[in-house]
Amino acid sequence: MITLFKNRVVSWVLRIVSVVIIVVAAFEVFVPSAPKVIISEAALPVQMIKVTYNWYSYQTREFWYDFPSEFILAKDATLQDAVDKVHASIRYSDDIDAYGWTEYYASAAEVLATGKGDCDEFATIWYQMLKRNGFSTGMAAGYIGNNIETSHIVALVKVDNSIYVLDLNEREPIELNKWIDLHQATLMIVADGYKVTTFNSWINK
Repeated sequence: MITLFKNRVVSWVLRIVSVVIIVVAAFEVFVPSAPKVIISEAALPVQMIKVTYNWYSYQTREFWYDFPSEFILAKDATLQDAVDKVHASIRYSDDIDAYGWTEYYASAAEVLATGKGDCDEFATIWYQMLKRNGFSTGMAAGYIGNNIETSHIVALVKVDNSIYVLDLNEREPIELNKWIDLHQATLMIVADGYKVTTFNSWINK
């Protein structure tokens, strides 16, 4: 009697597991999940990976659906137009003063409402602006001088055979090597969509 009961329990458990597997498989097929962040270099600093992941956790829906029209560029806009538009709309503020958090990744709509942001807000909006206009662009994270504990984020843009940096500290696009020399900067990773690569991989692709 006990053996029969055990067999029935095992049979029902197996049936339930089978149903769960079928449901999960169907969900995977018919309800596509959000893209995964792809980390192509295992040795990337954890903090840099976290920064990049947070950019896209907050920006995904907005990029495709809800990006404020006030930040959309004309089709024939230049890099200087992008720099001017963002600086006209946003003034630098750290996250504590702007949003009440030590580190906060504001959406473009929040930035538009407050008129405030730090380096990641500037870089994210430039990235979205330029990506929509067909530019080859990415967001780069690294640090300035020897301040390795504090990350700095900029937008990179490829135009013909040159790469330019859009940085909240500058009022014009600056050629990459000139910007690196000017700020004694080290860039470590570049995020483009959900793909994260090393800086060297991105500039050489």
